[in-house]
Amino acid sequence: MNIIQQCEPDIAKTLGEYRRKEADWNLKERALNQELERYRAEAALNAIEKAQSPQASQEDKRRVQALRAGDVAPTAEAVEQEAAALRQEMQAQGALLLEKERQAAALWSGKDSARALAAWKRVVALAGASVWDWWQLGRMEQQAGELAQAMLAYAKVQQLLPSVDISHDQQEAIQAYLLIDMGDILQAQGDLSAALVSFKRGLLISEKLVQRDSGNTQWQFDLSKSLVWVGIIQQAQGNLSAALGSFTRSLQISEKLAQRDAGNTRWQRDLSVSLDRIGDIQQAQGDLSAALGSFTRSLQIREKLAQRDAGNTGWQRDLSVSLNKIGDIQQAQGDLSAALGSFTRSLQIREKLAQRDAGNTRWQRDLSVSLDRIGDIQQAQGDLSAALGSFTRSLQIREKLAQRDAGNSEWQRDLSVSLNKIGDIQQAQGDLSAALGSFTRSLQIFEKLAQRDAGNSEWQRDLSVSLNKIGDILQAQGDLSAALGSFTRSLQIFERLAQRDAGNSEWQRDLSVSLERIGDIQQAQGDLSAALGSFTRSRQIREKLAQRDPLNAEWQSDLALSHVKLFGLYAAQPAKDKARSHAQQALRILDKLEAEKRLTARQQEWPALLRMMMMVALDTQ
Repeated sequence: MNIIQQCEPDIAKTLGEYRRKEADWNLKERALNQELERYRAEAALNAIEKAQSPQASQEDKRRVQALRAGDVAPTAEAVEQEAAALRQEMQAQGALLLEKERQAAALWSGKDSARALAAWKRVVALAGASVWDWWQLGRMEQQAGELAQAMLAYAKVQQLLPSVDISHDQQEAIQAYLLIDMGDILQAQGDLSAALVSFKRGLLISEKLVQRDSGNTQWQFDLSKSLVWVGIIQQAQGNLSAALGSFTRSLQISEKLAQRDAGNTRWQRDLSVSLDRIGDIQQAQGDLSAALGSFTRSLQIREKLAQRDAGNTGWQRDLSVSLNKIGDIQQAQGDLSAALGSFTRSLQIREKLAQRDAGNTRWQRDLSVSLDRIGDIQQAQGDLSAALGSFTRSLQIREKLAQRDAGNSEWQRDLSVSLNKIGDIQQAQGDLSAALGSFTRSLQIFEKLAQRDAGNSEWQRDLSVSLNKIGDILQAQGDLSAALGSFTRSLQIFERLAQRDAGNSEWQRDLSVSLERIGDIQQAQGDLSAALGSFTRSRQIREKLAQRDPLNAEWQSDLALSHVKLFGLYAAQPAKDKARSHAQQALRILDKLEAEKRLTARQQEWPALLRMMMMVALDTQ
């Protein structure tokens, strides 16, 4: 017989009856009353057990006596005190657990993205999670490509921020940072308009803070960053003039800060970012020499930073970005060997980063970008097998990323770009059916993106490029009518883009390529007059571009090709002098590029082939 039965058989009996009948209580009020009685019985039983123990105090015994007399207050107060002690113990344990989870999350961050993300999710699930914990979670989710979840985390930060005990100025500064993070997500989701609104709201806050205290270097730094983000969206929307204005303002601030303290690595890095952005605009406007100067200045800063701390993954990544930008200019100028060297150095850095943390989606994407650039050079050098290998590795990475988050528009676009590159190789190898399959998959993705945001000029251009590639295959398969339809759709897009910004040299070149493709179809269909009009418009655009930058090998070879097209058109008519004139102009350009070793592997055959065509066409007229 246990102590309960010995001491208080009535209480034990009552408690047993309550427990046996518990399953039969259906009425809400009765159930609640029965619950109260059960808790009272358990409290009384606990008090009696404690009073009967060898360690019982006089106070314990008095509480039992009071209970028997109907006075519950002493026992209730004792239970409250026990509950308070347990609560303090649990809170202490909870605070310790929260701190340990934070430490684990911090240790994994930058080392293992997947485990860091899991740790931060555990942190915010605990009582006491702070606004900073939610912000860390949002950034980890954004890095992992979980964009919708990251946006929810940032919304939680906005909700908690007013309760943080900091000054009003600090609240505003943090709000500006948060708007940049949220704008970055909106941009990745393809909503450029909403992203620009978010970045401009952050910019407005930063400008107010700087006006309030122009000597605050942190706020100057924040303003510079906000201007960069606004410029990025303006550039993506095709407004190069506005983007250049934003980037120039950012550069001016960055240069002042960097001059103030050459040892401040954060300011030095910010200066390199501004230089990169200026270079991007100069490149888009066709000024390769100026762009190379900007990129080179940026590279010099980043090489110093990377040498200072080889373990700083952010600086290593920055260095790889600069190397790619330098390589892009070298490639555009026809120096494929130098470009391959730059791209290879970048690839080596990115492979190390990707191996360090396979869960870091940003580093995985970077690796795919470098593989694409290496493949581009291999293709230009005529090594199609090696190029296909590079493009295939890139495609495999991008398919995994795209499957992870179908709403991440950047990853979807990357996938379509890889499909186009694979298709280019398949087409060059003569497998038109496989190439058409790759181009069609790419086109389907681009059409969805272009429909999602008609104001995104990059996606509109992507769509037109895919239409051209589909048209090329249809033309090669002999379906001229369908090819003309694809080329016409592409031309309409390029004309809208070129009208939007006449200073965007890339779009002007795109327009010339579309006109040339239209002319090819018109010539093949026997409409020589229409073909002449298309080829002539294309040549006029290319002449302006070639005059703008004589060092741009691509633009020079484009102009030579326009003369070749016109030579072929006139050679088929009784226009011998015009045909010869265009052929000679094409040869002057090609011979110069050949002497400077700036022709690609495929283009190196052009001068001899053109001379043979001249001999046959002009001598037989």
